[in-house]
Amino acid sequence: MENNWTILLASFLVALFISIQFLKRFIQISKKKSWLDLPDERKKHLTPTPSSGGIVFGILIILLIPFVLHATPYLVVIISALFLMAVGFYDDCNDISARLKFTFQTIAIIVSLTVIGPLGLIENNPLFLNEILTFLFVLGFTNSFNLIDGVDGLAGSYALVVLTIITLIFLMSLNFTAALITSTLVAGILGFLKFNWNPAKIFMGDTGSLFLGFFISIFAVIAVNTLETSIIATIAPKQLQLFLISLLMLPMMDTVRVMSARMINGNPPFKADRSHLHHILMKIGFSVKGVSYFFFLTTVLLISSSSLLIYLRFNFAFILLTLIATMMLLFYTVLVIRMQQHKLRMKRYQNSLNHIVEKNQLMHQSAIHLLKNRKNEKNIPVRR
Repeated sequence: MENNWTILLASFLVALFISIQFLKRFIQISKKKSWLDLPDERKKHLTPTPSSGGIVFGILIILLIPFVLHATPYLVVIISALFLMAVGFYDDCNDISARLKFTFQTIAIIVSLTVIGPLGLIENNPLFLNEILTFLFVLGFTNSFNLIDGVDGLAGSYALVVLTIITLIFLMSLNFTAALITSTLVAGILGFLKFNWNPAKIFMGDTGSLFLGFFISIFAVIAVNTLETSIIATIAPKQLQLFLISLLMLPMMDTVRVMSARMINGNPPFKADRSHLHHILMKIGFSVKGVSYFFFLTTVLLISSSSLLIYLRFNFAFILLTLIATMMLLFYTVLVIRMQQHKLRMKRYQNSLNHIVEKNQLMHQSAIHLLKNRKNEKNIPVRR
């Protein structure tokens, strides 16, 4: 037991050191080689910035492979995650279509779920619904996490919170192999945030966001499926499912909202725009760091609410609907604030236009009056 804790601490410290040192060198090399993410109309950064910093997470996981050779499911998940990291790295360099990315994600998810098993969401599992729903959950969160990587420090800080909680769940379950993997990633993210916090010196890119999104969702499934130990034997899988849903809910609900709005407006659901929650928050006045704090506090609110409702023994459906209603109310509030600001801005704009028109009219009348006076002066006969 003590040996396990020693290994966990040592791996955490080593991973933190490697993450910081590697990223220092990677940033320097990226600038020399011009491996930079250039600004455009959709991106907030104003200067070319190194990207694909998420590659450090893959390096740390590769170093863990000797420690997980005895655990085939974890080894398969790691290989699948590294496969998606390679896809993300290629996308950072060359841009690939959303359809092709979905194809690669589907392969990685199916391979991983084959060895770890689906969530037990529905009893008796008619028509393989548990497999289908688990697949959609992992696919949905992987892409939702990828989409929140648009503000300095947001994706990294959110992943840090989520993976820390999942690590604690594994430690309570005495699942030290899983805890070793997730705690190593926590250390890697801490090192990454040193360079990604606003103003960012490097971005994780799709290299990191696809990897972390997949890893978080898969290990959330593993956390639910490995509850056979005495320390948390009193926690039912359904309760842990609800807790983890509340933990991962914010980016997923935002993605559903944005894609639904796009389809209602007749646009492709995967068309890039600036309608995500973090974009709207910045438009209504949040700072870059404020957006990350907002996501953190909202996630704390959701997991606190779900924990309280679980403690009060409300049923699964009621808690899930309550969480969805809370998120919808949050989105509605933010959008109303945005609309009110827009109306106020349009009113000020209209007042400015009215003022300009009125001023132009006065100037025009003054000019006409001046011309008339000059004309009259010319028509006055000169007395000799």
